[in-house]
Amino acid sequence: MSTAFEEGHANRYISFAGIMHELFMSITTRMMFRRGAGAHNQDFHKTMIEVSSSDFFFIEEFFPLLKPLDLSGRIKKLKLAAEKYYEVMESIIDDRLKEKTNSKSYNEEDFLDVLLAMSDFTRDQLKYLLLDIIIGGTDTSSNTIVWAMTELLRHPNIMERLQSELDDVIGKERLVEEADLQKLEYLQAVVKETLRLHPIGVLAPHCSMEATKVAGYDIPANTRVTLNLYAIGRDPKVWENPLKFDPSRFLNSPIDVKGQHYEVLPFGSGRRRCPGMNLALVSVSYTLAQLVHACSISLPEGLTHLDVDVEEKFGISVGRRNPLNLLITRRLPSDVYRKAGLNVIGQ
Repeated sequence: MSTAFEEGHANRYISFAGIMHELFMSITTRMMFRRGAGAHNQDFHKTMIEVSSSDFFFIEEFFPLLKPLDLSGRIKKLKLAAEKYYEVMESIIDDRLKEKTNSKSYNEEDFLDVLLAMSDFTRDQLKYLLLDIIIGGTDTSSNTIVWAMTELLRHPNIMERLQSELDDVIGKERLVEEADLQKLEYLQAVVKETLRLHPIGVLAPHCSMEATKVAGYDIPANTRVTLNLYAIGRDPKVWENPLKFDPSRFLNSPIDVKGQHYEVLPFGSGRRRCPGMNLALVSVSYTLAQLVHACSISLPEGLTHLDVDVEEKFGISVGRRNPLNLLITRRLPSDVYRKAGLNVIGQ
């Protein structure tokens, strides 16, 4: 938030998607590595952007005879990104092992320490697992917030209603805290509606372990089955005005996004649903609440809500195709930010 305010004070617009990606990359790597990626941060971020921007489906997966040809060149690109990732991770793991060996008072563990202490994992398996968690915890959450902000900017009345709820519940003398989230019903409705209309994982691939029958269809063993989560959330047989962003549809509604209601499945369902669902819902709700409550957010001069587009870019996750450049300035009294430890210049 401090960086956004500094840019806003200088009347400079920021890439909202870029700053959200950096935020969630930092949050995720701190959980994994305790202090983020350390000296490897820039290389690590650049490599992860290359990996996460890769296409999800390759024609060669469905026509294996084409694999040696790599007609699109995407396999080569992905292999190069993977090599860079392995190289950076090797360095991070080696540094951690040296740190533990050289420090007599090492008593601060993170997820990487836990994995290194387990003999069940080879080093390659460890790197694959960390890659899954980092990709799953970075682009998914950051893109969800970008889509939520996109829709709020396209619908000023909804933005105003959300700000009013935040002001009524939180006031203007402090920042939002995690404990406040359960009291913010309209905020939760905005998050749910964003996940319905803009699910980050559009297609959920699964593989049948054994032959079975689903809805009258025979599914052989070892068959790839793909769920179209995008279509489920926009089904006109289920949702009234499915293309309209309307958070109020979730107010006083029993439908949730946690996999128990098949009308909307942004995290999947059952034993194969997203393991980071609870963390994602809290982090997305908390970050969006902070932004809307503590920040004044403006479009570039000359643009109105009618100019905000919703064109999509498909990859491992679905993000905006076009940049969302915003001017972000403080909305609350300066003492509120100082008490929270934020260095807000020009106040």
